[in-house]
Amino acid sequence: MESGVEICYETGKLYWYYYYDTNQVTRAKYAIDWFQIVTNRTDNSHPDHGLSLVYQNIGAFYRDYTTRLNEADDAGMYAELFTNMENLVYTVATERKESDIVRLELLEMVENALHKYAPQFQRDNVPEDKMIDLYDKIELLLDDISVANDADDKLYIKKQGILNEMKPTKEAIQLAYKDTNRKDG
Repeated sequence: MESGVEICYETGKLYWYYYYDTNQVTRAKYAIDWFQIVTNRTDNSHPDHGLSLVYQNIGAFYRDYTTRLNEADDAGMYAELFTNMENLVYTVATERKESDIVRLELLEMVENALHKYAPQFQRDNVPEDKMIDLYDKIELLLDDISVANDADDKLYIKKQGILNEMKPTKEAIQLAYKDTNRKDG
């Protein structure tokens, strides 16, 4: 059974990072079932259990997001997404054994979410300093990933794309917490 669980975990990661669809949300949705098999067949003592649960939860967020948004029932789901993204950044993205493309894909997904959902994170009481800490961690990890200075290289293109979005992401975070800071000060 152990090798079956490992195969499911690796298959989930293959869907998450390498499935032919360029849309990260679509890839995350396809990966859910594979990670769910791992979480159903293991407990907290298994090395892949925790990360499988995080991947599964993020995939479920994207799967359920539109429905819950349309039903005005999305409160609370952003704080959980934030926690799951934080877990992935501090585990997978910091792991130098992971391939650079996996690390960059993950950092891109988290950076996009910080930008897109900044007001929702604020509304769900994610502290601004935690948002900034995660943003800063992305910056540090990007500095840690060396890519060839070749405009045709996939890694270079991916890293440059993330770097180009960092300033607008920081501005989105600051804007989301602007009114909160005004009330406090």
